[in-house]
Amino acid sequence: MKMTGNVSINDFVLLQVIGKGSYGKVYLVKKKDTQIHYALKVLKKEEIIRKKQYEHTMAERRIL
Repeated sequence: MKMTGNVSINDFVLLQVIGKGSYGKVYLVKKKDTQIHYALKVLKKEEIIRKKQYEHTMAERRIL
């Protein structure tokens, strides 16, 4: 299911951390207006740039 329009972190309720990695965390969230659950990946921008993983990160975004 693809969301349309602009969404922000304020549109979600953070429920719990479901994964951690060297670049950030993955959270289980619930969208406030639809009550649908999603996985939200939060990345540390400084780490991605420092480790030169920008292209890899953008490729992952395009795939998802």
